Amino acid sequence: MSFSYFVKLLLIGLLILFIFFLIDFLWLNALPILNLSYGPIFIPLYFFTVFRIIFFFIGLVYQLGSSLKRTKPLIKFYSWSLLIPNFLLLIFGIYGFYIEPLRVSVSHLELSVKNLKEPVRIVQLSDLHIESITPRENDVIQMVDELNPDIIVITGDFANLTGPNETQTIGYLREFIGNFQAPLGIYAVNGNYESTKKLKMMFEGLEIHVLDNEIKKLSLPDVEIAILGVSFEEWWGDDKSLVELMEKTNPDEFKLLLHHTPNLVYFTRDLDVNLYLSGHTHGGQVRLPFYGAIITNTKYGKTFDMGKYQLDDTIMYVNRGLGFAGGLTPRIRFLSPPEVLVVDLIPEK
Repeated sequence: MSFSYFVKLLLIGLLILFIFFLIDFLWLNALPILNLSYGPIFIPLYFFTVFRIIFFFIGLVYQLGSSLKRTKPLIKFYSWSLLIPNFLLLIFGIYGFYIEPLRVSVSHLELSVKNLKEPVRIVQLSDLHIESITPRENDVIQMVDELNPDIIVITGDFANLTGPNETQTIGYLREFIGNFQAPLGIYAVNGNYESTKKLKMMFEGLEIHVLDNEIKKLSLPDVEIAILGVSFEEWWGDDKSLVELMEKTNPDEFKLLLHHTPNLVYFTRDLDVNLYLSGHTHGGQVRLPFYGAIITNTKYGKTFDMGKYQLDDTIMYVNRGLGFAGGLTPRIRFLSPPEVLVVDLIPEK
């Protein structure tokens, strides 16, 4: 292998690296301009830069090793070996930041309720993580209105509050929530991003029932729905609050539990809760093919990461939520699109 060949490899690699660095800088900085993302840009830029440098060195080392065994250098092969993984990483980024976060899906769950005379529709939202009003929030407002819910429930993590922007962010949250209407009420529990006290302050003056380890009972013809709101206070449980609330219910009531995490799942099964609506996991927010959620930050890990679970007579649904974890985490979703859940309670046949 000649010195000129090595220099040629190095220059080609650095040129490809520079082109993708420039592309990353442009499309990431366009996100806040287009009001599609609002997290710190330097974090995903750092992430993509590290991976591209890794691709560069792997390709360079592999090509240098291969060239020692060949009489004819394969410059063209080396170029494609760098272009393909870098291009795939670019597609992953654009899809995860630009496309999937706007693809809000509507999931449906239907439950038969004894003695219920007329259908009741519940719409669950979770993990809003509001930072501004983006096209996603506007789509959700229209979507929920068209779903015509009787009850709306929201299971925690309402806003990503950061320093001096807190007042403005709360204003965006109130604007978003203020668009919802439901004849039987809107009910909310706190998440790990806000205390119940903070949540009540944020919703002051709005028609939102914040349940702080409380029960709201809705009397319908021949059936009563008990909405149990268990506040998020401990990472590993809040089970005592649930037990105390269940002691205040009657056997013939339909028991709907709202709690931010799926950590209470086995307690709900043992206590005969009918329906348990939770969130928190974001479905992992980023999922890998054939593996699923990378991180769920819950007691049971990937066991209950998203969707419907039935444990004896209890049904739990873990909502993927609408927004993104705040702070320094990239505002990206991959194989875990935002979700609105519709639960139709129907008369038992």
